Amino acid sequence: MRVIVHAGFHKTGSSTIQAILREARDRLPDWVFGLRYDIAGISRAARHVSINGDPLELGLFKAALADWLDEQRRDARGIVISNERIMGAMPGDPNVTSYAVAPILLGAMREVIQKQLGKSVDLQFYLATRDTAAWIDSLHWQQVRTSSLTETQAAFRARITPHFDIDRVLAETRAALGDTPLTVRALEDTRRLPEGPIAPLLDLMGLGSADRAQIKPAQPQNARPRGVDLTTLADALAAINAQGLSSEATEQAKRELMRVAWREDAKLRAKND
Repeated sequence: MRVIVHAGFHKTGSSTIQAILREARDRLPDWVFGLRYDIAGISRAARHVSINGDPLELGLFKAALADWLDEQRRDARGIVISNERIMGAMPGDPNVTSYAVAPILLGAMREVIQKQLGKSVDLQFYLATRDTAAWIDSLHWQQVRTSSLTETQAAFRARITPHFDIDRVLAETRAALGDTPLTVRALEDTRRLPEGPIAPLLDLMGLGSADRAQIKPAQPQNARPRGVDLTTLADALAAINAQGLSSEATEQAKRELMRVAWREDAKLRAKND
């Protein structure tokens, strides 16, 4: 059996890949899929590990993964786990400025998968990366849009950038995985492929042309409006978070701001058409 773990990172096309896999899972009945909402308990445990750094939390993470694997059929061609949240909390969350915990989490996954399925299991890990500056700005956008972060983009960059050493994280992850293969591709490269960012994952699954033809593309998830200055928009969302409004009032203000931004985006697209 082949097991493929696609663990993100956050903001590297993971949500789009999962949208495609959700649509494709019924067309690939000989594969088991563990997507974001299929393995929510594992995600929560990973988040606690990254925020608290408690060895007990790592044990709970391992137990959650082992329990999920126990429930899966053993006659499947393979298992695909695709969920960026198994990398822990997103940088910018409380006490989290980097992916320093990623090697620990992925090393623990390797240990549990081999224990549950046997050391002969064909285990593969896949990670997507992207240009660091654009990546950090995308993390800031996600945080101000979906959480209560109050930092401007410039302040967020200044706080996160010194700790955001992806080359080091990847080197430590390779060490933690030992002889288990790790494939890493840049989002800027996979976007140019005919199948888009999901192509490397389909390659690892070993799908032939007939199976691949059944997989339908998906619209990019978590897209941002292009008809406005994104830095100004992100800082405006942060300013709303800083106003001290109730949760409902904050969400309403952010929704209204986004409606205006998307209207401007629609005008720009109509003009370009």
